[in-house]
Amino acid sequence: MSVSLLTPVALLFALVPSAVFLLLFLAARRGRRADDHPVCRACRFDLVGVYPGRATCPECGADLSAAHSVRVGNRVRRTRLAAFSLVMLLLSLTLVGATLSGSISHRGVASILPGRLLLSLAERAGPLRSPWLDELYVRSIDGRLGAVERDRLAQTALAMQSDRASSTDNQWLAIVTRMIEDGAGTPADTVRGVRQGLTLRLTHRGSTPGGTLGPFTLVADADRLTSLLDVVIVPELLEATTDGVPMLAEPLPFAAFELDPRMPQRVVYTLAPNSPSGVAALSLRWRFRVHRGTLTDHASEPLGEWEQALDSTLVISAPEAGTK
Repeated sequence: MSVSLLTPVALLFALVPSAVFLLLFLAARRGRRADDHPVCRACRFDLVGVYPGRATCPECGADLSAAHSVRVGNRVRRTRLAAFSLVMLLLSLTLVGATLSGSISHRGVASILPGRLLLSLAERAGPLRSPWLDELYVRSIDGRLGAVERDRLAQTALAMQSDRASSTDNQWLAIVTRMIEDGAGTPADTVRGVRQGLTLRLTHRGSTPGGTLGPFTLVADADRLTSLLDVVIVPELLEATTDGVPMLAEPLPFAAFELDPRMPQRVVYTLAPNSPSGVAALSLRWRFRVHRGTLTDHASEPLGEWEQALDSTLVISAPEAGTK
């Protein structure tokens, strides 16, 4: 949908290039001084050897004794620069006219802006969707961003992804997802994008008898990524305690899951509190290893890892009769 661009920012972007190219055209048309000969201002005839001996121009008959009738130096016009600046001036004036009439869309303007300016505008818009962000996403797919611009876009998108306090538009998350999918970022960037893309939580029954084994579930929801990725997460439970006392555990399962925004992934651990009855502070700490590949790919590429603890409270009741 066409949207009026009659705003100070839009007018600034339209008028400044016009002014610059106008000045450049005038300077190129005036040319540079090639010598210090006296020149008739009326017809540009070179008066060397003639002036000031004669009172009139031999070419056009102008009165050379009048004020400002003679200037110093022949000038050579810079025709190529004049032609270039004239073309750019006409394009800039077209943009000014379209802006004032409101007949061009934000997307239309975005398509002609340089990448660095688009990045600045998208960053200024923050986590919200904008035509600048849409254009950046298209250029990132088409490969029309330079290396510096791609890296800046990736870092900005990762920063937007990390801001869970705001409603980050899916387009920023799609940029992070594509960076991970294409392997465009560094391994550290990929691990950061994966970690920020996951919401990890711990579920349990809330109350359990002391010494009794029960299920404790790690739930991983890829809610800040936009599509299924060929990335595997291998969680390793490092420590499980209640009030700082290690919990009893059955042999810990080997688990791995793919990043799938369509459904949360779950890993169940069978643990038992080994501390006195009452309300206890529950803490489980994991190491998450990130690999590029699939669950069926035995030659996956390790990318990195991070450690994270999930805390909760657990009501521990007296051991049930017959529990050892």
